[in-house]
Amino acid sequence: NSHEVIFFFGDLNYRIDIDDLNQVYKLVEEEEYGKLLGADQLLTQIEEKKAFVGFKESKIEFQPTFKYTVGTNEYDKIKKRIPSWCDRILWKMDKKLEREKKKLECLTYDCFQDECMSDHKPVAGLFELKFQMYM
Repeated sequence: NSHEVIFFFGDLNYRIDIDDLNQVYKLVEEEEYGKLLGADQLLTQIEEKKAFVGFKESKIEFQPTFKYTVGTNEYDKIKKRIPSWCDRILWKMDKKLEREKKKLECLTYDCFQDECMSDHKPVAGLFELKFQMYM
C-alpha cells in the first residue's frame, strides 16, 4: 500500500510444465502459444494466488524467450531444456487508483528475437500511465 504503481521484471525463472520436449517444439513452431501458456508456472501461480498477488501481465504473443543456443535463434537441443518464458514484466496498480479510473496500459509487450548474446531473448514493454497531477 505504500506505492501507487509497482513494476516487477526480469528473469523470474518460471517454466512450462510440459515434459514432452518434442511437443513443446511443435507447439512453438505452430505458434500455439496459448496451449503453452496454459502450462505456464507463473500464470498458474498468479491465478492460484500463490505468487505475485494482484499483479498483471500483458498477453504474451511471442515465442518462449529461453533456452537458446548462444549466438543463434535456435533452441538449445543439446541440453534438452524445455523452452519457457522466464523473462517477464509484471505490474500492479494500487486499488484506490483503479477505482479513481487512473489508467495503466501496456501498449506493447514483445521480445527481441534478433538478440543472440545469451540463452535468453530480452523482453520489453511500453506502458502508458494516465493520472492526475497533484499540486
